[in-house]
Amino acid sequence: MTEQRQNRTWIGRGAWAVTDQGLYVLSNGLLNIILARWLVPAEYGAFAIAYSALLLIGAFHTALFIEPMLVFGSGRYAGWLAGYLGLLVRGNYVLTIAGSVLLIVTSACAWAFGSRPLAHALFGLAVAVPFILFMWLAKRASYIRQQTRLAAAQSLIYLLLLLTGLFVLKSLQLVSAFSATVVMGFAGSVTGLWLMKRIRTTIPDSEDPPASRAVLTAHWTYGRWALLTSILMWAPLNLYFMVLSTSIGLEASANLKAITNLALPLLQANAALSALLLPLLISHKHDRTEFGCILRRALALFVALAVFYALIIGALGRPLSHFLYGGRYQTTAGMLWLLALIPVLDGLTAVFASALRSLEQPKQIFRTQLLAAACVVSVGVVATAAWGVAGAIGAIVLAGMLTSTLLAISVRNLAGPALTLNANAGTNIQNHERQDHCDLCGESGALYGRKKGYDLLSCPRCSLFWTNPLKHDSQQATAEATYPGEEVYLSNSISQKERFRRQLRTFLRRSGGKDVKSLRVLEVGSGLGFFLDACEELGIPAEGCDIVERAVRLANRGRERVRLGTLDDYYLDESFDAIFAFNLIEHLPHPKDLLTQAHRILKPGGTLVLETPIQESLFHRLARVGHAVSQGRLNFFGMRPGGHIYKFSKRTFRKELGFTKVYQRNIESPFGELWGNSSVLNIDHQFLYHWSLPLAWTLAKLTKQGNRLFLLLRKSFRPQNGAFDTAAGFGQR
Repeated sequence: MTEQRQNRTWIGRGAWAVTDQGLYVLSNGLLNIILARWLVPAEYGAFAIAYSALLLIGAFHTALFIEPMLVFGSGRYAGWLAGYLGLLVRGNYVLTIAGSVLLIVTSACAWAFGSRPLAHALFGLAVAVPFILFMWLAKRASYIRQQTRLAAAQSLIYLLLLLTGLFVLKSLQLVSAFSATVVMGFAGSVTGLWLMKRIRTTIPDSEDPPASRAVLTAHWTYGRWALLTSILMWAPLNLYFMVLSTSIGLEASANLKAITNLALPLLQANAALSALLLPLLISHKHDRTEFGCILRRALALFVALAVFYALIIGALGRPLSHFLYGGRYQTTAGMLWLLALIPVLDGLTAVFASALRSLEQPKQIFRTQLLAAACVVSVGVVATAAWGVAGAIGAIVLAGMLTSTLLAISVRNLAGPALTLNANAGTNIQNHERQDHCDLCGESGALYGRKKGYDLLSCPRCSLFWTNPLKHDSQQATAEATYPGEEVYLSNSISQKERFRRQLRTFLRRSGGKDVKSLRVLEVGSGLGFFLDACEELGIPAEGCDIVERAVRLANRGRERVRLGTLDDYYLDESFDAIFAFNLIEHLPHPKDLLTQAHRILKPGGTLVLETPIQESLFHRLARVGHAVSQGRLNFFGMRPGGHIYKFSKRTFRKELGFTKVYQRNIESPFGELWGNSSVLNIDHQFLYHWSLPLAWTLAKLTKQGNRLFLLLRKSFRPQNGAFDTAAGFGQR
């Protein structure tokens, strides 16, 4: 599969996944609105309780089946996927049938106590729940196989069947909480069976399925903590439906459900945005300053969205409720403004919980949810019994305030000074590794922009773009125990190797058709060794070096082809035909040292091959527009001291550097790599960047303005005295 085809496939799968989620959310939203309009309040209140019971059983199901399946189905059981899914389907029916029996018993109790609408709703759920949860299982199984298009088709069919069933019931005058849940089960069974059948046809049969006991143990070990947390998170928004039905009546539960439906869109948006925030926080958790900066920006974004939405609820909630429910449910202005606080508090909770997950502190989240649940059981139940729907909403707000406050305290204690605003942050420049002049041509840099803790400078002669200071005091040039971006590069290994093969073929064409076996090639910054693998496939003798110990181990894979080190005096003069450095030079504090050492080590006429982010690209031009529109306040360049220090231009590599440019062209990063690594870039408004990335990448590809420059430099002469400042080697500074 070519890189271009892989990238199109990746984008397509992501788009279908978003479509799938949107269709399923739409189906549930329409279901609630239609039933709120068609059912009498007592019936809709019974449905609200039944739906909460479904979410509770679903919490068990997700924690013990779906989340572990997504992990193990792509990992340890990937080679036995057919047998593994078969075990999960059988286990799914064991769990859900047990849940159905419990629901039938609960339904009988409700009947005995005279609540027939609730008894009917729970009995309908007992019939439907095995099929609904089987549909959930099949949907997530399609994600293991990356068949998101099938999942989206399933959600569309489910939506159509659900709406058709509801309107058929309406025409027959059979709409009730019981019949609505049965229709949900029918739609779930049809679409779940269809989807699972389609999935199974693409999976080869496995001769030895995994042992049932081993699967059970693995799922329980993985899911038990998630199960407890899921139950505690279920309580604050769902327990009050049951309290209201017993203390006041089912009509009160219906009223609470109708009102809280108004807040659900932003609650779901918060969940989606927090999924983007988490990997961003994880990538910066070792840099407290950057971690705190990202956290503050996320808080500002979430709170801004929530406040805007809260104003809409407070100002327009009554006419909106009348429009949606046909005037069936009345609300007061005070109740709506109280409800408006729920999305704000949920946004704060989402940000702080993401921070704790990034710091690997799930127990802190569990303790906080446990305290919030205690608040629900003690204060919330009493308030709901005393003041009805208003008391329930007030209790939800109180639980949210308690949860967000405790999470904030936990984050503050763990992150420490990272969350403290620096009054001088906009002007304070650290002194370590300051550089006011261009490293390549010596010209004084012109100030382009100023960010917290550093400046952006531009060379008026060669257009080199860099940060000042180059590095911060807290950054040490030591080998790392882990390799940054390892998972991203491994997941994109196929496209990486194909890109390297293509670039090697370009190099060979431009090298005059030399015998590949006679070449001696060196790669600086070998990473995981994919380029060296491509060299071996083409029969090119190659070796590499890297300063990260784990990268060296992974790249060697039992061989001795990569050394721990850099481009230094270990290598003899004029000993290599070509030196390759992919996405390395922009990270070096002094790129001139790389050129110096490469010139020394290359044979006469040898080639230096570079790949680096480039200014003559659509991404950089969009960054310039954002910079200009914000009058320099926002940084979209993805540069920071110690990270992407430099950004080069096609004008940068001048002949006086000792090389002649023989080939250059813009290329695109593989989309999967660009998306996976985007969270480590220093860019303001990361969420805007993430959502606009697919469109920008596609436009860059169509206009041939890719974000990287692929460059071949031929060694042209031996530099005279003064042409380079030093030949000491950039690794020895």
